[in-house]
Amino acid sequence: MGDLNELRGRIRAAILADEAQTIARLKAGAALSEADRAAIGQRALKLVEKVRAAQSSGMLESFLAEYSLSTDEGIALMCLAEALLRVPDNRTIDDLIEDKIAPSRWAEHLDRANSALVNVSTLALTLTGSVLREGGAGIAGTIKNFVQRIGEPVSIRSSALGQTATGKVSYVGSLIGAQTRTATARVTLTNPQRVWRPGLFVNVELVASEVDAPVTVSTEAVQTVEDKPTVFLRVPGGFVPQHVQTGRSDGQRIEITSGLKPGAAYAASGSFVVKSQQGKSSATHTH
Repeated sequence: MGDLNELRGRIRAAILADEAQTIARLKAGAALSEADRAAIGQRALKLVEKVRAAQSSGMLESFLAEYSLSTDEGIALMCLAEALLRVPDNRTIDDLIEDKIAPSRWAEHLDRANSALVNVSTLALTLTGSVLREGGAGIAGTIKNFVQRIGEPVSIRSSALGQTATGKVSYVGSLIGAQTRTATARVTLTNPQRVWRPGLFVNVELVASEVDAPVTVSTEAVQTVEDKPTVFLRVPGGFVPQHVQTGRSDGQRIEITSGLKPGAAYAASGSFVVKSQQGKSSATHTH
């Protein structure tokens, strides 16, 4: 009990203690004799000589030697490694990787290391930086767009089964060709009933981008009347044509930039029939 009280007393005495006195006391307690210093120096020297005498260094040593903190690329990798330990979400991770990898000059390190694996890693970093720097044009831009879709949700529809399901892109393979701009992709989805089986033909819809569009209509609702895009508005007793200005389209919906108010009732389906009937009516009045 006496030892415990003594320790508590020393702890209390250290509270708000004089800094100079405390440092002097700690230095005195950590002091090494000349013999200890000499022994430590000799051991350190032997360890260094042993490492230098080794026939080959490991991959980690080769990697650290090539990307030391004296290089901009080494600093970028160190910052990236430390930051990834604290990044909360995947989107921030992607942005962080692009920020650190894209601007660095990885090509300057090609084939300089004494390790083939380090050289391969350098090649991968060089290609990754090239892809990330590329915009939307070219093969590199296409690859970047494919890679960025990993983890994105998709909608899967089977006409044979009459069912739909949702999943996520889990893998995107190499680009098949510059002409077709196609690549093999893998989608992961839940299949508790085992209805989705290999070889089944399906239609997959992937969101290219998301934008706000205050007014949209189905694609089949827009007809051409007098060489202008037209929507047929519902009025008492039938429909009347309304010229509109169209914007973007995803193949199913078309953005209406002017000519149609939000919530207006229109012929969403069968508008071609409405157009034909109105054409016949106009012809009758002409005669």
